[in-house]
Amino acid sequence: MKRTFETAETARKALELRRAGTSYRDIAHQLDISLGHAHDLVRRELAEVPVADRIALRNLEAERLDMLQAIVWPQARTGDLAAIKEIRAISESRRKLFGLDAPQQVEMHDVAPVDILGTARNILALIQGDESGPIIDGENFDEMGELDDGP
Repeated sequence: MKRTFETAETARKALELRRAGTSYRDIAHQLDISLGHAHDLVRRELAEVPVADRIALRNLEAERLDMLQAIVWPQARTGDLAAIKEIRAISESRRKLFGLDAPQQVEMHDVAPVDILGTARNILALIQGDESGPIIDGENFDEMGELDDGP
């Protein structure tokens, strides 16, 4: 997509507003664009910003969150539910800012292998009404799960 001066200027304004702490919703309203477009413009502009500037921007945002938390913290400690909700929102923003909620890879140990082909055969046999019962590891079992020795 070819960038015109107008789209470049809108993107620059969107990033400038975001740096000033303006919400994406307010950016969209001020620039008369959709909320999703505001997100996209800021994201694309940030991709063009040198790494050192991105780190500085993240640190500035972290400082803002720290200031907000310092203001609300005393009320939250007294049990003020509205303040507690604000602290949770600030904490969520901080976790997103630093990528702390990224999915974690879980390693599984001692997991028994699954015979998918055999399971599929058993399901097909049940669907087709096969009277011999399911076959597990080459053995036939009756409805009660007992080994069927056959006739």
